[in-house]
Amino acid sequence: MSVEEIPIDKIDEPSFITRVWMSEEGLEQLKQSLKEHGQLQPIVVTKKGRRFELLIGHRRLTAAKQLGWKTIQARIVKADGAKKIILSETENIVRENEDPMTEALRFKQLHDTYGMVYEAIAAQLGVSGAYVRNRVRLLDLPEEVQALVAARALSPSHALQLLRLPKPDYMIIIAKRAIEYGYTVPQIRMEVAK
Repeated sequence: MSVEEIPIDKIDEPSFITRVWMSEEGLEQLKQSLKEHGQLQPIVVTKKGRRFELLIGHRRLTAAKQLGWKTIQARIVKADGAKKIILSETENIVRENEDPMTEALRFKQLHDTYGMVYEAIAAQLGVSGAYVRNRVRLLDLPEEVQALVAARALSPSHALQLLRLPKPDYMIIIAKRAIEYGYTVPQIRMEVAK
């Protein structure tokens, strides 16, 4: 796995689900860091004919494009199918930088597209089966609540409590109230039980 300088215009977006939400502030900070210090970590790509498919480093690539860079340092690996998603997801879990909704979508994609059971996904990523199942359960929430979870305004633990409510409208109301009043998980559980 060598690191090479490759043309940015030869890199395609991943064929799998990528970030649902990206902080503009975080992206600006990354751009500033790239300007001041250069690229400290290579992105990770896989060869796709005469082009490359991005696996790891979506924010770095986005920032480099916005800065007008023509090339970027990349580690080229061999990966296809589920392995591409597992590689990307492992990196994000280790770095703890991916939003919970993107994780949920990727876990569901591994299950639905590649037939992986949740326990196998968990074993590949070094997390518990409950972690994977609970992330996927977040996809049962109304889109408005999913957006709050993706933006990290509402934690997954808080959001999972909302699934006990009978109607999506109630979930949205309680989610907003939980954010406004800073409910703990036990407080939101009590609110849901009313």
